[in-house]
Amino acid sequence: MSKRTKMLIFLSCTVIAVLFGLFIYFSTRGPEVLVTKLPLPSVSNPYALVETEENYSPLSLFALLTDGQFALLREGSAGNQILSIAKSSKECAVLIEDGNENVIDIYAVLRLLPEDISSLSKGELPKSWKTILGNTEVIKSKEKSSWEIKTRNSSYPLYYSTEREVVIISQNKNSFLKLLNIKSGAEKGIPRNFWEKEKGWPAHIEICDGGLMFAEDSPESPLVLRAAWRSHDTDKKNDKIGEAIWRIKGLEKRISPLFLKSLKPKTWDTANCIIPEPLLISAGLNIDKLSGSQKDWPFPLNTAAEFGTTIGLSVKQIQKILSGETIFSIGGHNKLLWFSLPGFMVEFTGDKDLMKELVNAFWSRLFLGVEPKPMDGFDFGGTANVPFSVVGAGRENIAILGLLSPESIKATGRLDSFLKSDEKAIGWVIADLPRTGAALRDMTKMNAFMSDSSLDEDHSYGDDTEDIFQPDSSFSPFDQGISDSFGNVLKDMGKTLIVWETADSGRINWYKNSK
Repeated sequence: MSKRTKMLIFLSCTVIAVLFGLFIYFSTRGPEVLVTKLPLPSVSNPYALVETEENYSPLSLFALLTDGQFALLREGSAGNQILSIAKSSKECAVLIEDGNENVIDIYAVLRLLPEDISSLSKGELPKSWKTILGNTEVIKSKEKSSWEIKTRNSSYPLYYSTEREVVIISQNKNSFLKLLNIKSGAEKGIPRNFWEKEKGWPAHIEICDGGLMFAEDSPESPLVLRAAWRSHDTDKKNDKIGEAIWRIKGLEKRISPLFLKSLKPKTWDTANCIIPEPLLISAGLNIDKLSGSQKDWPFPLNTAAEFGTTIGLSVKQIQKILSGETIFSIGGHNKLLWFSLPGFMVEFTGDKDLMKELVNAFWSRLFLGVEPKPMDGFDFGGTANVPFSVVGAGRENIAILGLLSPESIKATGRLDSFLKSDEKAIGWVIADLPRTGAALRDMTKMNAFMSDSSLDEDHSYGDDTEDIFQPDSSFSPFDQGISDSFGNVLKDMGKTLIVWETADSGRINWYKNSK
């Protein structure tokens, strides 16, 4: 073998070895999986875990936490500042957890631009951080490559540390030390394969209720909602601009087994499902065969069952009425005094004679002596003003009951505008988010107006006058601040369709406003 051949083989082997080494290096030292640097949360406490790329932050969740009179993370607080910084980053992973002694712990891992990381590693804040934090003082911390940020607006400092293109940050020392321990390997973080499905999607979220949602005396088994979402170019056929998938864990421990068995995907009679216009929110549920006790039925079926009992229907009749397609809608118009309000309507399906009996009971038991006027497109029942608009009518195998004007029910308002006629689903929710946000703001203003008006009335008090000076502990969770913030978030979101495909999973699509 000639020297030239040997040299060629040697060089080839060297190049292959170097390339292989570079491949191994970059495959193991590639972009950080941000969520792995966060502590694994416990399902025994409420938490929200988010990992997103730029421009995919869950704005509605952040708005709930940061805006309004009763926000957990008010403007100027350290937690509020961390969420604002996270929203401005290239990528972020954030864990918001109910910690000990009712303290909200916030852990964040952010991927930033190289120049921003370079500044932070020297204790200098990037311009975007300065805009959010205002006047600050950055102090070198005892821990390696760590810094403490003191701000004028918050009495609690922020703690951060940098490594490569990533910064970890928290709003209290104990939480920050936990992040440092995960960084050094002293503690385990969230597994690398935590997001099981749609790993390539740009946004993921997991929310756990800690067993507190709908719990009465003691916590129940936790419910965990996990979702992933992405946006894409507008579909010219249906104006779809984004999609998500979701799954809920723990339903089998919180809902009656008999009810769960009745949840089977079915095709919907989309042409015969009425959606009031203008639409705010409409939700449909298709139950195979409802059985068991009413107390085991989830909301809103248990509420509908109570209503059925009120108007004199038997349990057997109620079960038949609620088995099949049931639709609850907020939309259309109604007037109360000088206020224009959204309407409310429920649509039931079943045997024609049973639907007639339901409509007759509705008028005879709730509106004694009122003779409804016939409505176009319906064979029995009708509408009346008492003094607000009431609708109770039916045709063939459907009946509609509600508080809304008959003009709100139009031939164009049908489910087939959103759901395919051959598509199977247990249930669905359609929401016009901009209109819902505007209605929420208006309703909150009206509530405030009514409350202020009641203060002008003449009240007399007994000897127990100290109650006058005690603040009213009851309040709407949507105060004006939350309502305005939520409305601003929702106004750019268009219409949304949530489809309940199996007992524990489904999908979400959102559309441009023109749909």
